[in-house]
Amino acid sequence: MEQSSLYDDVPLRRAVLARALPRVLQDKIGLDTILSRLPQAYALSIFSSYIASRYVYSYGIESSPIDFHYFLQNLSAEAEA
Repeated sequence: MEQSSLYDDVPLRRAVLARALPRVLQDKIGLDTILSRLPQAYALSIFSSYIASRYVYSYGIESSPIDFHYFLQNLSAEAEA
């Protein structure tokens, strides 16, 4: 997950991090400020763990690569909305 190019998709990255980071903190200082202060390694770790955990909770550990493709399509669609 961390070695894929998913993190390079800026709208997807922002959408995932907006869901993964605490809402109270975002309301207090804003997502852009958080992202500017957060080391990239931490942001990548949060991004990866959020996607991985949501995928496993949604599809289980016995799912197929096609399920992951559909999962990413849904995430991308939500990011564009």
